[in-house]
Amino acid sequence: MMNGRRMNSIAVGKIFAFLIVFSLTLVMIPEAVDAQAGVGVSNDPPAMVDIFVDDHNGLIMVHVSLKDLNGWSDIYNITLVVLDGNGNEICNVTYKQYTDLDATIAVIDWVQTKGDYLDEDNSGYLPVEIDEWEENSIDAVGLNVSFALIPFSGDIIKINAYDMKEARCGYEGPFSADYEIPPYFGDDVVVPIGISFMTAIIGAFFIVYRRMKNNKLARLIEGK
Repeated sequence: MMNGRRMNSIAVGKIFAFLIVFSLTLVMIPEAVDAQAGVGVSNDPPAMVDIFVDDHNGLIMVHVSLKDLNGWSDIYNITLVVLDGNGNEICNVTYKQYTDLDATIAVIDWVQTKGDYLDEDNSGYLPVEIDEWEENSIDAVGLNVSFALIPFSGDIIKINAYDMKEARCGYEGPFSADYEIPPYFGDDVVVPIGISFMTAIIGAFFIVYRRMKNNKLARLIEGK
C-alpha cells in the first residue's frame, strides 16, 4: 500500500511537470508565429497610452496617445464623440488614416459628422517612439493625435480607435480639462498570456499540493 501511494505522488509530480512544459509551449508558439510586423506581433490591437483635455490659445485640445505593436500605421481611425448631459451627441469627429480597410496607402483625413467645432488647421498627428519598444520596432509604435475644437459645452467624451483588422480600444469619461484620467480598461480587455500562464501554473500547483497533502495524511493514519 505504501509503494502504491509513493507511485501516486511520483505520477502527480510528472503530471505537474508536464503542465509546466505544456504551458510554456503555449506561451512560446504564438510569439514565434506572430513575428511578422511591428515589434513581432501580427494582430496586436491598439491601446490607449494617455488622454487629456486642455485649453490652448482659445481652443479646446483633446490629446489622444495610442500604441499599436504592429506600428502606428496599422491604426485605421480615431473617433472623438462629445455628449451633452442628456446623452445627446453634439460633436463627432474622426481622424482617418485610410479611406477604407482595404487601402494600402495612408491618406490622412479629418471627418466631422456632428457639430461644427473642429479646427483642422490646429489639429494634428505625430508618430512617436515608445522607449520600451523602440529598439525592436520596424517603425514607431506610438501615435499622438490632437483634436483642436472651437470652445463649446459638453459633459461626456467618448474615444474609440480601430486598427486595420477592426480591433478596438476605447475610453469614456468627463469632458473637462480639470479631470485627471484614471487607469481604464475598455470592453475589449484581453488577459495577457503571462497572467493566464501564471494562473494556470498556480492552479496546477495547488491541485498537486492538495493531493500530496492528502496522501501524507493517509500515510499518517495508516501508521497509527
